Amino acid sequence: KGTFKQWYQRRVAITAGEREISKGTFNPSGKRVATASSDKTVRIWDINSGKCLQTLEGHTDEVFSCQFNYSGDMLISGSKDNTCRLWKDTNSGKLAGAL
Repeated sequence: KGTFKQWYQRRVAITAGEREISKGTFNPSGKRVATASSDKTVRIWDINSGKCLQTLEGHTDEVFSCQFNYSGDMLISGSKDNTCRLWKDTNSGKLAGAL
């Protein structure tokens, strides 16, 4: 609970405390990982430092899925609130829209 581990050129461990991580996915460059969590957020992490770079908020229930686009500048997240959110700029956390 609260830890995402995956091999991607090397082993990565992201510790998220008490939050349950539902999904983890790397951006295309392999330098960041996004995690979907039971605390209704998506977090973007730097894999070298293990630090959280961005917290994407807006869902009203557990987030169970997330995925970067091909270029890594957008991310889509899916939640038990029956919405998908498209995050326009993963550096700023700007929301492009919700479906």
